[in-house]
Amino acid sequence: MAKVWLFVGPRGTGKWSAAEQLRKDRSILNTDVLRVKSLTADAARSIVDFSYTSPVGKERMTIVRIPHTSTRAIQTLLKVLEDAPDSISFVLLSSAMPIDTIVSRSQVRKFSLLTDEEVTARLLEKRKMGKVTAAKIAKQSGGQVSTAFDLIAKSDTVSDVIKMVKALSL
Repeated sequence: MAKVWLFVGPRGTGKWSAAEQLRKDRSILNTDVLRVKSLTADAARSIVDFSYTSPVGKERMTIVRIPHTSTRAIQTLLKVLEDAPDSISFVLLSSAMPIDTIVSRSQVRKFSLLTDEEVTARLLEKRKMGKVTAAKIAKQSGGQVSTAFDLIAKSDTVSDVIKMVKALSL
């Protein structure tokens, strides 16, 4: 298994969900997982602490969203990627291809925007709603599942969702 995965693609294409699924597949459930929503200098220090204080033999995973960020944070992350114990693995999430040094140390998986049908299927998996409503929301999402859920979250009730979908259809 790779020690560093790099998931690259637009916002809302399932990178975070895929990282969580990878964690589940590797049987690292409810144990040492560090989730970093945005790489900053402080977050990089937390990653260092987490990486080097791992109990011997205990597998750990760090999931890190790496936006366009400071050079210092990237340098710290690179140092950790190179020197971390074998018991820790990393999943790096980015909307754009990061610097070559990170790419060269990673197993890369590219994510792309989803079709309206794929977004509809995800909505139907996660929410109780009609297929027509899900399809209309998916069409407005631009291929991004997170945008589809954001549209739903902005509505307080199912009737608000239906009103929103009707308004979008005009």
